Amino acid sequence: MQTELIKQVILTEAKKDLFLKQFLAQHSQQMLNGMPENAITTAIRNVIAQLS
Repeated sequence: MQTELIKQVILTEAKKDLFLKQFLAQHSQQMLNGMPENAITTAIRNVIAQLS
């Protein structure tokens, strides 16, 4: 539930904000490598998969 909510918020914003969408596409792997595995990283991974 928490992961899904986070994913929906990020996905909605990324669809509205081209800069955020490009940032996620270009820097996601670097960002995720530095973060502990939790609901936020799972949500970001899911957003990236949907944006690709």
